[in-house]
Formats: sequence, structure tokens, C-alpha cells
Amino acid sequence: MTMTGRSTAALLFGGGAGVRRLMPESEHGFVLLTHAGAGAGADLAVATGTDADVGLVAQQLQVPVARIGSRPSAGPRDPAGPPA
Repeated sequence: MTMTGRSTAALLFGGGAGVRRLMPESEHGFVLLTHAGAGAGADLAVATGTDADVGLVAQQLQVPVARIGSRPSAGPRDPAGPPA
């Protein structure tokens, strides 16, 4: 069974729990994802190598998020894809 950030949050905190930050780790490095902006699906992510200072990367990831603030963001993409 594959656990996603959303399903893990729901398991631990209940069905309405949203994910604010997620940090998957592999043998090749880390991926840090964070919620950004007011819109649904407005997220920011960065991938690092194994030698990265993850705490510093996470801190610096918050800088553009703070700049974005509560500005409206683009809505979710159309799952059907671009028009023909």
C-alpha cells in the first residue's frame, strides 16, 4: 500500500486534515513540498541532493511563500488537458 501525504494526514488527524508540508526522502535526496498561496493546489516544491542542509532549504522555501501571501492563485488545471 502506498501512503501519500494526504492519506497519512487523514489517517493521523481525520478526513478533513490538509497537508501543509511534505518531505519525501530517497537514497538520492529530498523533495520538499509546501502549500503556497490562497488557491487550491497552489504548492511550491524543491528537490535536493543528499548533502543538502534540509533545514535551511525548508526555511528558504518559506521566503517566496511569504511573498505570495494571500494573493489569489491560478485555479486547478483542467484534467482533460489543453484544448485541441
